[in-house]
Formats: sequence, C-alpha cells, structure tokens
Amino acid sequence: MSQSEGSSNNSANQVWPVIFVFVIVGALLLFVFLKGRDPVGTTAGGTAAAGHGTTAADGDGEGKSQVTVEQFMEALSTFEPQVEIMNMDCPIDQTTLAAPNFANRRSINRFGGVATDLMSIALSPPEEEGGRPGFDKQDWEMLLVTNPNNGATYHALDLFNFTRPGSTYAIDPDDWDLAALSPALAARSTDEWTFDERILMRVLTQRAYGVDQIELGFSALQGAYAANFGTWYGRKVHIPSAAFYALAAAYLAGGIEEDPTLNATARGIAAMTMGECYRLLGRQADAEAAFTVVEESGMLDTEVDDIKSAIEVLNQIVALNDSGDYALYMASHADFEAPPTGWYLLEMLPAINGHLGQHRNEWAGMDDPQAIIDAMLELVP
Repeated sequence: MSQSEGSSNNSANQVWPVIFVFVIVGALLLFVFLKGRDPVGTTAGGTAAAGHGTTAADGDGEGKSQVTVEQFMEALSTFEPQVEIMNMDCPIDQTTLAAPNFANRRSINRFGGVATDLMSIALSPPEEEGGRPGFDKQDWEMLLVTNPNNGATYHALDLFNFTRPGSTYAIDPDDWDLAALSPALAARSTDEWTFDERILMRVLTQRAYGVDQIELGFSALQGAYAANFGTWYGRKVHIPSAAFYALAAAYLAGGIEEDPTLNATARGIAAMTMGECYRLLGRQADAEAAFTVVEESGMLDTEVDDIKSAIEVLNQIVALNDSGDYALYMASHADFEAPPTGWYLLEMLPAINGHLGQHRNEWAGMDDPQAIIDAMLELVP
C-alpha cells in the first residue's frame, strides 16, 4: 500500500471486494474497510479438526452425500446471484467493454466450502443428469472482461476505480504493449486464453495502472484458485497454482516491507495470507516468520468477532505448518454453522493437492515478482 492512510483506504476499495470470496477473511475486510456496505453473508465450516480435513473416503457415504446435495439445492435457491452487465470504457483505448458484475449483495453462495488458504468455492447446481457443478456461473473470481484489442483485463471494480473522479490510478497508453509483455498471448485470440492466463494479465494490467503490491498479491491468489479449480475440472491450465502462490507471497512481502504504516488489521491479514502461501509452497521457516508478523501486528488483540474467526483459521494453518504439512484442508469454525456442501470441496482436494504437489518445488525458491512473472509467461504456449 502507499505511505498514507488515505491512499491505503483507496487501495482497500480496489481489493477488498475481491477478497470477500475468501469467506471469513473477506467478511473481516468488508467489516473493517467497507463499513458503508453490508458484507456478504458467508459461513464457514467443514469436517476438519485441529486443522486437518477429511476426504470423501473418510466417511462421506453415498446416502449422506445425497442428503447433502438436496440441502445444497434447497439452500442455493435463496442465494442465486444476479449478474448485470456494466458498459465501461477501457482507459487505454476507450474501447467499450461489457463488464459482468453481481447486481445483488448476496451474490456469493454462502454454502461454498472453505479451505485454509482462505479460498471459497462458489458453486452452481449439478446438472440434472449428475456430474460436476460448473463454477463459472457463480464464481465472482471468474467475472473478468478482456479488451480484445489490447489484452488488458479487468474486473468491473477495476474499471470503476481506475476511472472514478479523484482516482490516483493512471496509465500511459503508450506504455501498454501486449506483444512486448507476452508475444505468445498476443498471437492468440483473447477468447482462447485460459482463466489462469487471463488472471495473470489482470495482475499485469493492475500493475500498469499503479496498483500497489499488497493489492497485486491478493489479485495473484485468484490465479492460484483458477489453476486449482481448472485442474479438477479438466480444463486447460498453463500456469500452475504454485506459481501464483509464489507471486502472491512475493508481492505481499514487498507490500508489508514498503509500508510500515499499515494498520493492525491490514498488516495482520496480509501477513497471514503470505504465511499461508509460504506454507503451501513448503517454505516452513518463512511461513513461521510470517505468522510471527501477524502476532506482532496487534490484529490478534481485537474483540471483533470476524477477526476472532480469522484467528481460528490462523491457529489451524500454524499447526499445519509446525507439523510440516503443506496440503490444503477444510477449516473448522466453532462460531459458524457448517455448510451443507463440504462433500464437494472434499471431493476436489485430492486433485488440487496433487496439482500443487506436482509443481511446488519449481516455484518455492522464487521471491522476485518480475522473475516469477517472466517464468510464468514462459509457460504460455
């Protein structure tokens, strides 16, 4: 973030609505930074104990799964999102973009699963004939719009913040050159880009507008989720989740270091997220150091209920890190009713963890954001 409290608040306007899909932490950030808005109602839960989750093979029998599906289908009807299209101009070349955005504040399905890397999975109902639900209908993270003329990629929120009166974000159109950034992506139609490629391009677009490092760190996490989900769904994934976790950690570390004026909550949440990225990368000592930053931030001294829930997550990921366990798990929360769709995340976890484990060592030793981005772009066919 910037060196002033005012710019810190402007920064929050950009990232926090994206982070609210992280469920518990999102609710916290919305409470602290967006007091004028009602936070999206979310719950967290699962079958985990002491930071360890279970898989479908651990006891989710067929009969129980059927009840779960029925509960999910019934609950989903009251949380169906409404998407509106916002026609907004790209500041680079004034192309009008049809940016999708949720129209209702309860747009995120509160019955998604929660994993300890702070991600939520927003689900749409399974097809009548069975099979896997499609996340693209409800997942806020997938609501991207790409300028077909130059590859710049945004959320509607980005375009709002970049163009609103008094915005401190700016870009020189002459400095944006997709062919220079990625000849491989420039050679392909933007309609052919994978989700992970589009999210990387969103990070590069935000960087070109002057978005700060902590913001970029949270944006990079979106790429990790897309790579994880895409792997399980059998979609093309060119950039693995481990690369995005490394990029997120590098940006968060830089942002924390460059801005000593961060308030306790912002510093604590950023450090907690950075520590979890390090844990997933197998960087046990770095994760431990990050969790120490959380303790020193003062965030843990608060009496805010949402932060107490975040502390519950923190305790679990600290325990996992101490044991040398670098996989994803369900998180348990005593303060919230367990969602009825734990079966779905539990079913996904083996594939996601396999994907993460396959690529972890390739990215665990990288700390420079530009070097990570260069390596990511080399994977683009």
